Amino acid sequence: MSITSSNNLAVNNSLTVNSNTILGVDNTSTVIVNSKPTFNSDVTISGNINQTSGTFSTGSGNINLNGNVIVNPSKSLSCGTISTTSLNINGLLSCVGSFELGPTSGTTFTYIDMKTTGGSTDYDARIGVTGGSSSTSGQGTFNINSASCVINSPLSVNGITNNNTLSQVGSATFNGITNNNTLSQVGAAAFNALSSTSINNSGTLTQVGLANFSNDIRVNIGQSIYIINSGLTNFLRMHHSNAAAYIDYTGGLNLRNSTTSSVSPTDTFSINSSTNQGTFNYNLNTTGITNNTNALVNNGVLTQNSTANINSGLNVSGVPFFSSPQTSLFPTSTSYSSKSGFEIFWNIKTSQGDTAFLNHSAGGSGGFNWWTIGILHNRINLMYLDDARNLSLLNNISCDSVTATSSLSCASVSATGNVSCATVTTTGNVSCASVSATGNVSCSAISTTGNVSCATISTTGNVNIASTTSSTSQTSGALTVAGGVGVVGTLNVLGNSNFTNNLSCGSFSTAGNFYTQSFNNMSNYTVRGYSYKSGGVVYHTWSASNGTSGTNNNFSFVLPTNCIAMQSLYCYYTSGTNTYQGITPYYYMQSTSTMWNQNIGSTIGNASVAQPSTTTINGTGPFYYYVVLNTPTNNTDYIYFTFNIWMY
Repeated sequence: MSITSSNNLAVNNSLTVNSNTILGVDNTSTVIVNSKPTFNSDVTISGNINQTSGTFSTGSGNINLNGNVIVNPSKSLSCGTISTTSLNINGLLSCVGSFELGPTSGTTFTYIDMKTTGGSTDYDARIGVTGGSSSTSGQGTFNINSASCVINSPLSVNGITNNNTLSQVGSATFNGITNNNTLSQVGAAAFNALSSTSINNSGTLTQVGLANFSNDIRVNIGQSIYIINSGLTNFLRMHHSNAAAYIDYTGGLNLRNSTTSSVSPTDTFSINSSTNQGTFNYNLNTTGITNNTNALVNNGVLTQNSTANINSGLNVSGVPFFSSPQTSLFPTSTSYSSKSGFEIFWNIKTSQGDTAFLNHSAGGSGGFNWWTIGILHNRINLMYLDDARNLSLLNNISCDSVTATSSLSCASVSATGNVSCATVTTTGNVSCASVSATGNVSCSAISTTGNVSCATISTTGNVNIASTTSSTSQTSGALTVAGGVGVVGTLNVLGNSNFTNNLSCGSFSTAGNFYTQSFNNMSNYTVRGYSYKSGGVVYHTWSASNGTSGTNNNFSFVLPTNCIAMQSLYCYYTSGTNTYQGITPYYYMQSTSTMWNQNIGSTIGNASVAQPSTTTINGTGPFYYYVVLNTPTNNTDYIYFTFNIWMY
């Protein structure tokens, strides 16, 4: 049976249809159900389901939607427990407005399970929410349960808490991360806040804000940690090359403790390790160094531009060097009374490069005292220079030269140069190039290669003058004395002695030779030598009693003023081809004021052999006695000769 109605059909009671039922002619027709319909079997709807008001809810069955689910912006889609009542959507679930999951009262774990394969597993990935507050929004915890989480676009979050491995491949911006495990960053990442137990970064880690680390920051060997400016022109780099660690920087590097002020900190930078001390391979420029415990070791140049306060010992194993390109002025005298200690100044006398040592004696008078440690580890006083500029030594002075405006008192003086001072007082010897003193020289002995000039010399030992300067007058020679010389003991003279005035002797005796040029108004010269021939060449060698000598074939002497007569006794003998000997006297008499006559006496021996040529040079005075020596005839022949010359 069929029911057909061209207008409205009203059923006031139950309507049971046992077979197919068609309502409406096409999709323009409308079926209005004022009561709640109940479908005991599946309902298949080929078109859309439009809900304009009320609540669309399911019973114990399933709703299978093969099309889209569209929820208007002013409406919501609410689901109960997904495990008991499922919503299976094979198409697109689109919410123009809000999409809300979870109960409106009570607490439970709300989640969305997602599966990518069939099978008996509950889910392949789950997104869920736990916790939360019944009065404050946004207090729940968002959980993602999956093997990995890949975000292919930039991620901006206010905070991330990671209890496992967080791997970031692309670019990411984080406002906050709490990481309790491993954070692996491959690409670029910007963190406004990051809290992590471990960070593994394969790329660039850029820190914009404040970073607090409760553990180590570790980078691989060959990698660096940079602190840079925005233009990358200035940086601070920490680097390790597996052989050494480096801190590289541009501009200046300042190490300071800024707990009080970032501009003018009052605390200091300290190296407190007892085993690993700081090593600076290049210049260390600092306004001050305070070392309280261990040694300060510098293997290079230590440049100190201001005052260095050292409260303990200063041990220098190398050579200390103090320099300044400018003049260092002494402090004013008004500041002397408040100081004690020792200062060094350079170039006090402008452009003279001198070094000045200043002793602050706390307002009193003091000097400089030099001590050393002996072989028995005992202190030995070397010398003392007092404030009156007196130098006192308990032993010797050995130096290039000694110059003192006051007294010099010591055990002995040894100098390669001169000794110049007011007085010299020593219990030992004075050995130097020369001695110049305005006062007395008192010592055991004097040994000098130069002059000794002083008021008096008092010595209990020897005076040894090593100078070889010859004396040609009373004011020349190695030793000159303005006054007389008193000799209590024996006087030994190796060279010739010249007396301008009389020589007075209580008695005169000599066991050896006695040489004098003039006596009893006479002058006497003795010449001794030999001539020989070898290889056709004649050689001559002779020496005179006045200290002259030569190798030429002649010699001459000046006749004394007012001399009118002269005698020369020539003695000789020969060896070689023949042996001859003889004595020949030569006599000279002045005949006029310009002429001399010569007479040759008889020769005793061989008169015609080995005779010299002798003459006086006539003319105006002074007159000379001139001798030309004879020449041996054959090779290996010798002529040995002496001349004894008397001038009256």
